[in-house]
Order: sequence, then structure tokens, then C-alpha cells
Amino acid sequence: MSAPAFAVVGAKAERFAASPMLSLRLRITESSGVRVDAIALKVQIQLEVQRREYAPSERELLEELFGKPARYADTLKPLLWTHVSQMVLAFAGETEVDLHIPCSYDFEVAASFP
Repeated sequence: MSAPAFAVVGAKAERFAASPMLSLRLRITESSGVRVDAIALKVQIQLEVQRREYAPSERELLEELFGKPARYADTLKPLLWTHVSQMVLAFAGETEVDLHIPCSYDFEVAASFP
């Protein structure tokens, strides 16, 4: 049974994309020696907002939505950003692929609804 391990080894903004886009460089390692014919990835990307440190000016803005910092454990939860699909071609041992993540201004629209 194949058990690949995944690691993000880089990130960059795509400079010449038609719309804003990030690329994450994924390293996929299969250490059991099994040749992988293909992988159909469906990646769910979440923002771990509760793990981030916030500057005083940012905390002031967040207070309206999430309350005082003492309440962050109850009010700040991971936020689903997007789902991205990617096909990975055949490999043995290890490979790296770019995962392209489209970025939009949907956050501004979503934040305006109660």
C-alpha cells in the first residue's frame, strides 16, 4: 500500500497570470519503494487565523468581528479558503508539483454579510 507524504516547500505569487494567483510548490515523497502511476489531489486550503499573532492595530479592527483577544479561542476558528484539484503524473520516490491557487476579492464580499 502506497503512503505518500506531502510537504509545501515553496510559495510565490504568479506575476503573469490573468487574475491574481498563488503557486505552492508541493514535494510528494513515496518512501515505500512503490511506483506511483498518478495521484488525483483534491486540496482543501484553510486559514489558521487563531494561530497568527496580530499587531495592536489589527486587534483593534478584529474586535468588531471577534471580540477581545481573550475571546479568540472561542471566536476565531479556521476559515475555509478554497478547494483546488491537481493531477500528479507518474513518479518513483519523490516529485515536486506546482499547485495553483486562484485568488479573488470574495473575502470582501463575504465579510460584508452578517
